[in-house]
Amino acid sequence: MKQKATPRIEWYGGFAPLILIIILAMFAVVGYFAYKYQTLSKQTTTLTQLKTSPSPTDNGVSNWKTYANSSGGYSFQYPDDWNAATNSVFPTNSLFGPNATSTSGTGGVEVNTSTKSVDGYIDELLNSTIGSDNVTSRESVVINGLQGVKISAHGQGPWDSREFFTKKGSSIYNIYINLFPGWKDSDVTNFDQILTTFKVFGQTTSIPTGTVTGKLCYPSEGIPASPITAKDLQSGRLFTQSYPGTSAGGKNNYTFELPEGNYHLKYDDSGYYDACAKDMSNATCSSDSSHTQTLVNVVSGRVTQNIDLCDFYYSPDQKVNLEKSF
Repeated sequence: MKQKATPRIEWYGGFAPLILIIILAMFAVVGYFAYKYQTLSKQTTTLTQLKTSPSPTDNGVSNWKTYANSSGGYSFQYPDDWNAATNSVFPTNSLFGPNATSTSGTGGVEVNTSTKSVDGYIDELLNSTIGSDNVTSRESVVINGLQGVKISAHGQGPWDSREFFTKKGSSIYNIYINLFPGWKDSDVTNFDQILTTFKVFGQTTSIPTGTVTGKLCYPSEGIPASPITAKDLQSGRLFTQSYPGTSAGGKNNYTFELPEGNYHLKYDDSGYYDACAKDMSNATCSSDSSHTQTLVNVVSGRVTQNIDLCDFYYSPDQKVNLEKSF
């Protein structure tokens, strides 16, 4: 039987291979652009998510409301679930907190006129109203470019308070919150965040500040609650910061915002930053020169790291040398 001939592809001078190559190239180009489009779509989605996410440096207040008091000359931000209102009796003052009104609030801002410094004003206030025995902590701090004093105290009623005092011109600004029985940690957190947003109108310049970070050490299993102190070697001003202790949730490190300048630092009256703070096993730590405060340079806008307040082992004479700055 005669078999049916199998069709054959005729290759005319290599023309068919050329067509095949062109087709394959077209598939490659289409695949490449499909891949690029998919990758670009993912990148665009990622960028959109980044733009709509709160900035890590906004302290979580980017979506908070803003209150401004033109009579008192200041503004601040506050949580969405809180209220803020102008005091109905003293229009330069304001009240804030959950369900705050013009007549009541958990906290607020008071503006008073005084020729005294912030410290002098607080001393007068303690003697006349709060009582110095009721103050549990007093710190010289810089918050949002405003230099002032932050205190914690037992109130005249069954509550505690947190307050920050700062001054511009002849006006003393007192931002406070009353912690009534049953208060929550979030109340203090919200208050501290409000402080970071507080601005005084006409505040054309802020104090340039930098940040110091490091470890805290103590010759026992836990680290007790004690102040961290920094002394400006030029002005002699002392800045203090409370450390709650590990039993109250404190970590074995600290962060301290300070005005630009040169400082000596210590934790309590026993932990210092010097040559021995890094390695207590170093044989040179037996010398007096190794137990001499090391200068810490704070530069505006920068973080100075590894300032560990960890030298606890020294002789009485060496401690005298370490305490000279303070």
